[in-house]
Amino acid sequence: MNKPQKIQLRLTIQSVAFFIIVAGLIYFYFSNKFKEDVLDKFQFKSEIITRFIETNPESLAENGFIDKTQLIQLMMLNDVAYLVIENLQGSIYDAVNLDVAEYYLYVAADEDDNISFDETVYRVVLPLKVIENKTGKIYLGLKAGMVVADLNKKKSSTALFSLSILLGGIIFSYFQYRYVRLILQD
Repeated sequence: MNKPQKIQLRLTIQSVAFFIIVAGLIYFYFSNKFKEDVLDKFQFKSEIITRFIETNPESLAENGFIDKTQLIQLMMLNDVAYLVIENLQGSIYDAVNLDVAEYYLYVAADEDDNISFDETVYRVVLPLKVIENKTGKIYLGLKAGMVVADLNKKKSSTALFSLSILLGGIIFSYFQYRYVRLILQD
């Protein structure tokens, strides 16, 4: 391979690599940004429920809530499918829609994968403190069907945009290759 061909090949490889990196960075940045926005929304809604319980300790009795009407109304306003409160010993203190919580395996919620297997519920686990004493954990399941569908749509759009940048970069590199070849032949 002579020197002009080496220059031509090196320029082509560098420009294709540049467009691959740009397309990848755009996809990962915007996909993570969309996901973080959704997670922040769910986290905010869960903290509303948790703060309500923590600031109303008088509504808690030894065997559970005295009156759940306000809590259920707050859950409906925030699209919460279930709520389970666990004490420090690991037993259930009280729950709303326990059968739904068990169906969605509320105990399996962790920090990495909080979306349920059918992508309809976002599972959250938060520590619960009443009067500055840790009293256990609260498990919440927030309805996520439309939010997850919208997130998947945004990720698909971002992937298509990134692929179009990559395709444009490859076409650009091809024309660059042809143009450099013409210049170096003279």
